[in-house]
Amino acid sequence: MNQYKVAVLLLLIAVAACSKEEEQELKAEAPAPFKAQVDTAKQVNGTIQDAAAQQRQSIDEQSQ
Repeated sequence: MNQYKVAVLLLLIAVAACSKEEEQELKAEAPAPFKAQVDTAKQVNGTIQDAAAQQRQSIDEQSQ
């Protein structure tokens, strides 16, 4: 039974260590060639959000 507990503990430690590395990789900044694409995507996202807000407002006005 002790071996089982040790194995589970080691497995949990390994999983926790791996997940921290993945989080750090995801937070890393995009490489230079992709930076322009990321900036463009952020601008497009803002435009889409604005259009959706206008559409919601228009629907609300029509339903009143």
